[in-house]
Amino acid sequence: MKELERIKIWCALHNPIEIQPASGNKEKNISMAAIIGVEQPVVANAQIAGDWRLVLAKDDALRKVLSAGGIQATPEQYEVLLKAFKDSPATGCTTVMDMARISTGFNPAAPLQEGNYSAFIDYVNTLTSSPFFEVYPSSNEEYRRVNEDWNRVVDDIVNYYQGITDADRGRVRMSLYQLIQAAVSRRDSWQSQTLFVQNTVQATNNNLIVFIYQSNVAIIEHGRKRTSTETFFKITKIILKFYVEHWVNYAELVIKTHIKLVRDWLDENSTQGALQFSAVINDESCLNIIPSLADSIRVGNPNEYWSSFGWDEFDPQIQGLLEILGWNCSNWEGPESVYPLSYYKSWNELTLKEKQAAKKLNYCEDNWNSPSISDALRSGNIHIYWKKYEWNKLDINIQNLWGILGWTPEQWNGKLLVYSESENKKWKELSPEEEQAAKRLGYCEFTWNHKIIDANLLE
Repeated sequence: MKELERIKIWCALHNPIEIQPASGNKEKNISMAAIIGVEQPVVANAQIAGDWRLVLAKDDALRKVLSAGGIQATPEQYEVLLKAFKDSPATGCTTVMDMARISTGFNPAAPLQEGNYSAFIDYVNTLTSSPFFEVYPSSNEEYRRVNEDWNRVVDDIVNYYQGITDADRGRVRMSLYQLIQAAVSRRDSWQSQTLFVQNTVQATNNNLIVFIYQSNVAIIEHGRKRTSTETFFKITKIILKFYVEHWVNYAELVIKTHIKLVRDWLDENSTQGALQFSAVINDESCLNIIPSLADSIRVGNPNEYWSSFGWDEFDPQIQGLLEILGWNCSNWEGPESVYPLSYYKSWNELTLKEKQAAKKLNYCEDNWNSPSISDALRSGNIHIYWKKYEWNKLDINIQNLWGILGWTPEQWNGKLLVYSESENKKWKELSPEEEQAAKRLGYCEFTWNHKIIDANLLE
């Protein structure tokens, strides 16, 4: 069967207008059966990682075209709409995912909806059997934790994520923290089973990789004055690669069926009702809307944390503090040439008003203008960016990544006049651990292989 014919049939089967909701789709069964198959709350969250600013920019361009006339517009307007849809494969990806969600009846907005767990399993099976994705082997991991706090539990889950930057890890960490806090029961000898679903679309180097992380958790807490807890996790990771290279050929068949903009997908595939849900079973005072001042403390590097968000994601309070430091909607996501003067000041050079605003944003003298992976990616030359800082200016996480690449404080600061062995390796010569560390520092194969030439500019 020709590929376009498969696309046409799939779109017809999963047309949100034609199908009956919650009809289910059992085209293919995969290792999902390994998850505990009991009816339980399904709390979901959606994120865009990697080049998310570019993804949203293309998606917003498509939204403007849609608002001008939509699919029923004049032939000329339709051609403009189709081109914008073809130019935004991420919107194509979220559209297909939304068609699968609707056709299976999975509802992220209703964690306790009857049949929602089974619908979620059908949703994943529908995606893995669709002609839009290449399916990578899934993986499972199980572990138990006794008397661990939630921060440790969240760390364990986040450490299972691969292929995303530290800035994106911070975003995922905060969203998972909210999900868990929204789903656990009130203290007092309880047991809860919940499925946490983290949908992450990673957009990098003209690729779209969908990671569906499913964390099945059973929690038991005993006692009143002196409590003991036992947590059982079963994590399943499904990886799907969207066929970006074929999207221009598939787009016209999809656009006649459904369009789901990325921003709308993010909103509708996250458990927005988690606050109301938690009001029934938990103290909602622990929940913070992302991004938040409290969460910037948990991440530990405020520069890294704030840089991972777009200006429009900040509430007026945070925008007001950043505006005191000279930031605005134009320069926040712009090149370094338009950054405000405060960015280049030392802590002692800040005015009293600027320093007060910085402190409210959880900066201090030690972390003010501290190097971050977000800034490294925006610098234009990653290697020069990192090498301009002394070792003690790097936070412990970044030091550990450079340590994996063989660097010591003495080598980094030039006291030994000896570079690490990885410095002269090509990308393909790096060990898997070294390659992963380099990726987390913001490198890709091209920037790594060209860093030796670029390093001459430092002299």
